[in-house]
Amino acid sequence: MPAKTILSLLFLTALCVVAVLGFRALPHRLDGAAAAKVEMLVAATALPAGTLLRAKDVGWRPIAGTAEPDQFVRPIPGPNPGAAIDQQGPAAVSGAALRNPLNAFKPITRGAIVRPGDGDFLQVVLSPSDASDRDPGDYRWCQYRHPVSR
Repeated sequence: MPAKTILSLLFLTALCVVAVLGFRALPHRLDGAAAAKVEMLVAATALPAGTLLRAKDVGWRPIAGTAEPDQFVRPIPGPNPGAAIDQQGPAAVSGAALRNPLNAFKPITRGAIVRPGDGDFLQVVLSPSDASDRDPGDYRWCQYRHPVSR
């Protein structure tokens, strides 16, 4: 075999090796969860309307797209998140009541909750059967549902 042919084959082989190594060095396409930059607050389980939210009822889930303006979001914490950033969302909704039922892993929005002291809080928390069982003017009923300090 002539030397020119051998050198050409070696050159083409080296060129192929460089091309393969170059393609391997390119960044890989990431899926949606890995590309997410923020997390949103979601219901941990299915929650009925009127539920008073607790920290165990909610959790964080990464989102790939953009969040709606009324969602509770936070940046994805680093490898060692502090307790303060981890409890930021649950503390914001703790004690609030859900206006409507919410399925598991659905986002919790500011419009979906009502906080104590809001005008319609008791209306959301009390079921129609609770309101019909008691006379709303009864002092004991009012004290039970809305404690009064003396």
